[in-house]
Order: sequence, then C-alpha cells, then structure tokens
Amino acid sequence: MRLFHIIPLIIMATLALIAVDDVDAAVEPPQDEHLQGYDIVITEGKNGSIILTYKDVSEDSDDVWKRVDYPSGSDVVVCRWSDNRGDISVAMDGPDIGTLTIVRFDDIDTKSYDYVNVKFTMFSGSIRNFTALTVDGSQSSKLGNVYDGMVNPINELSMDIRGGYIRLLNPTSDMIHVTDMHVIIRSGATIDRLYTSGENGKYTSIWIDLLGGNIGYMTNLKSRVGTLDINMDHGVVEYLAIGADTENSNNRVLDSLNTFIVTADTNVFISETVVYREIVLGGGLIDIPTLQWNTESSPEIRMKNIVIEATGVYVDNSTCFLNEKRSSAYHFNNYRFGSSPTTSPLSSSFSHEGQTIDVYGPEGIWETPGSFDIDVGLSLYVSCVLEIPAEGYIHVNHGGKFVNTGIIDLYGTINIMGELINGGTVRKIGSGNVVGIVSGHGHIADLITIQSNTGQVSVMSPDDTVIIQQDNPSPLESLSVVLDNGRRSLTITAHEGKTIQSEEYLVKIVEYGSMEQFNNIFSLYIRGIEALDTDCDIIMTVPAMVPTGYVAQVYAYDQSDDTFERVSIVDVTPYALSFECHENLDYCLMIAPMVEDGQVNGDGSMTISVILVMIIAVLLVTMYALLRKK
Repeated sequence: MRLFHIIPLIIMATLALIAVDDVDAAVEPPQDEHLQGYDIVITEGKNGSIILTYKDVSEDSDDVWKRVDYPSGSDVVVCRWSDNRGDISVAMDGPDIGTLTIVRFDDIDTKSYDYVNVKFTMFSGSIRNFTALTVDGSQSSKLGNVYDGMVNPINELSMDIRGGYIRLLNPTSDMIHVTDMHVIIRSGATIDRLYTSGENGKYTSIWIDLLGGNIGYMTNLKSRVGTLDINMDHGVVEYLAIGADTENSNNRVLDSLNTFIVTADTNVFISETVVYREIVLGGGLIDIPTLQWNTESSPEIRMKNIVIEATGVYVDNSTCFLNEKRSSAYHFNNYRFGSSPTTSPLSSSFSHEGQTIDVYGPEGIWETPGSFDIDVGLSLYVSCVLEIPAEGYIHVNHGGKFVNTGIIDLYGTINIMGELINGGTVRKIGSGNVVGIVSGHGHIADLITIQSNTGQVSVMSPDDTVIIQQDNPSPLESLSVVLDNGRRSLTITAHEGKTIQSEEYLVKIVEYGSMEQFNNIFSLYIRGIEALDTDCDIIMTVPAMVPTGYVAQVYAYDQSDDTFERVSIVDVTPYALSFECHENLDYCLMIAPMVEDGQVNGDGSMTISVILVMIIAVLLVTMYALLRKK
C-alpha cells in the first residue's frame, strides 16, 4: 500500500471562492455507520450549511479530522491535483451544492504523478452541476485537442448515486483521460441530465448501471470511448441516446458537433421493466462521423461488436430524437425530468474554413439521421424492436455481419452484401424492403393492420409471410390469407361456438418446389392462434394440375418425431387443390398415375397395387425428411 494512499491536506482555498463560516483545527470523524470508510464526508449543518469533514494524513498528523463549513448552495471543489497524494473517497449526505467538483487538475506540467482512483457515493442532497474532474482555466491551453497522448490522472472513477437529486451529471468536460469509469444509479436518485462520457475526454472503458432511480435525458457528446457497457435493470430513463444525440447542439460550426466515437465493443442491456419515452441508437456506435469536432479524421475501426439486448423495448435507428414527421429535432439543454423537450428544425449544414459542409448526407458528417453501414469487421447483434424509418437504410457491406433475434420494424430498406442472420421477425411496413440473401430461421413478413367489425378478416400480400394486426383486437370467426399474389392461400375457420383472438397473427407458407418424386412441398407456420388443432378448421389452397388418369396425395410431415400422416384433399380444380392442415408442418404433394384396381374396398381394405403406391409414398416422404435434416 502506498504511504499516502488516501488524500492529504485539503487546502481551504480549493473549496471555492466563497466565504468560510467556520474552520476547526480538529474534530471528531463522522459517526454515522454509512459514512464510515470514507476520507472525505460532505454533510448538511445548521441552516442548511455545507459541512466538509476530511481526514488530514499529512506527515505530521495521525489521522486527524478537520472540518470546513460553507453556506448552502455554494460551489465546492474537494481537492486540487497539486495537493494530492493518493486515492480519493468521498461520501455526500444531505446538503444542497451548486457545482461539486471532486478533483480540479491544476498541475499539467507535472509529468511524474501516479494516477489515482476516485470513489464518490451520494446518499442524499442535491447538486446543480456535478463533475468528477475539471481543469483549471490556466491549464486548459496546455491540454491540446487531440485524443492520442492525453494526460491520464485518474485510473478508476466510481460514482454510486444511491439517492438525492442531480441536475447535470457531467463526469469530464476537458481533453483529459480517465481509464475506467463505473456509474451506478439506484432507487431514490433523480438525474435530470446524464452525459454518459462527459462533454469531452477519453475513456478506456465505461460501465453504466441503472438499478432504480430516474434519468431524464442521457447521451454522449464529443468524447472518445474504448468499450461502452450500459446495463439498465430497472428504473426510469425518459430519453436515451446510446451513442451521441447528434442534434443536441447548435451544429453551426464544426467544434459544436457531438462527434462521439466508440472504438471497441458496445454492450447494452435494457430490461422490459425499465420505463422509457424514447430510445435511439445515436451516433458514433455504427455511424462513425467522418470528421471530428477538432478537425481530426475519425480513426479506422477494424473490428468491433455491438450487442443490444432489450427484448420488447423499442429502439429507433436514429442518431437523434425527431418529431413524428422527422423534420424537427428535440433539444434537451435545459431538460428537467418529467418535462417536455424543445424543438427546432433538423440541422442541414455548417461553415468550416470557408466551406459549407452538410451535417447529414453522402458528403456529410453522418449518412442520415436514420441510416448506417455495417462495414467489414463490424458485427451488430440486436434483440429488441428496432425501427428503421422510411428514409433510412441499413447497408450490410461485404465483411459486415447483422444478427437479429428480435423484431425489426422496417419502413426503409435493408441492403445485404455481407451477412444477415435473421432469427427473429422483420416486419415490412409500407415500402419497407429487404434486398439480398437472408439466412436463419426467422420471418420476413408483410405487416398489415386491419379493422374488423364483422368477425371475418381477409387479407392479401405479395410475400410468402404476412403479419396481421388489429387496431382494436376483437374475436374473429374466420381469417383468410392470400399470399404470393394469389399463388397460395389459407383459410382458418373457428368451430361453431368458438372464436380466434390475438393482437397479432402471423401466417407463413413457404413453397420449396419439386424434390425427388414430390411435385411440391409447402411449409406452414401459424403464430398467434391457440388451440390451432382442436378449435379450428384450416384449409390450404396451392397451385396444382392433376391430369386425367392421375391422383393427388398430400402428406403432413412432422420433423420433430420424424412421422408423416396423409391428409384429406377437400377440393380439386384444374389449376389448384385444397387440403386440410392440422398444425405447423410440412405438406408434401405427390401427383401419380391412378392405379386401375386401386379402389378402396367396402370393408376399408386396399388392393395390393394401392398398398404398393402407399409404400412408395412412405419411402419418398422419408427420403425428403432426411434431405431436410441435412
């Protein structure tokens, strides 16, 4: 352990340019159990005053505690870097503080320092502006404006907000490096605005935990971060930009742009129990700005993973918060929890060195407010409800990977030249479209919203899969679906006295074509109807031509137990046939010559020729099952 591992002398002038009410040479250390183990304790005194009690561990003292009092609402600087001799641990319980700064960096010329760990715990009270590390104005010009070789005074920064109120939590605002930061927001805490990585700076890793409490607005601004982890278990976050809200600045000059970047992995978990108004991806995660606020070109990122696990949570594929028409952006500069943001027109361009540069566009800082490219080395994994706007797109380029295990509401376009693995559902809405090859066992469906007052619904889709939603869910007596521009159809009819009801129905019929001796194979999948077998009649109609002298047979194949069953054909026309379906199975159609003596006898037995035909059919279905398993 370092000789001076905690914190030494805290010079009174470092606490703010305000009057000091009282200074004691020596006082008793804090007695409350929850304040034990800290070397600096900030509590509330008489008439709301701020009491700062600290351990003096200078060379000529033996754990002597001292105290400074300040008026309520004062600005407080806990310590200056030039006075520091080791790690810093601070607890706050009770007072109202204007601006609270844990460390003010005032000695950038000193290169021989050992960086320290900073721990802050807030139990109650209020802070107007809270920052962990700031730089004296006299030192700011020495920092430079590049992210490589930055001053790195803090190793681990931990902020545990257990209660109280913070108007703005802004960990850093200067070009300075913090290695690792962990922020925990617990029940009883309210934060109007949280700048995840501060206004600026560099972080090797950031971890944010929401374990209760309330956050009004949360975003990144200009910083550069290595790895970003956000874990939201429960609580409230009204507006969340996982990356940077690209519109929460005036965007009139380059150095005002929020050109935040994550250079390594991003992992986000949002529980279904979290209450939110709107969540956007934000800039800097996938859509890397082409130019940074300091005129540097963005670094080349060769490989990284982005994982968003938020089942049932809606995440907008946008870099900012937009109104319904997507013509105006919300602004949060003075946002308070529970209030409403202001709006202004979406940014268009800005001036830089005599040139006009687009904020969004092919030659802009970002592609569009709702688009991005998944380039070589980048992998995006989403398990949420991801919304892609009508003017937006996702380009999965060669060497890029996009894995969906949730729901994508696609108003725009997904272009695939790389790899898209769909294990969830893509709901195509309006002109939404997927171009390219998709792998995986998920669904890409045409979403149709209907109203029904008659108990009967009939829809048509050009796709092989359709999702049907009711504006006001009500019981249905029948549901008729025509797919692939009339090539295949399905009718579901409830038994007498029964109804079918769901907020969403999915019907999928995939036609595989001929295989070996089968003329066609159709795979049926229905979701959203309980008791499908016992309470409904299901009839599928498919294209088929049964010439004179031929007979059609349909077998239902169940891959789960490798069995098959012949199903009844209920209607045959010159160009189609209809047959009964029992559940989500593969239905194999075979059209074969009729056997002359192959008639069913009166006692139900069959002739030898018919038995031979049935044996052949069994063998063919078994061969098909083996092929499907391969």
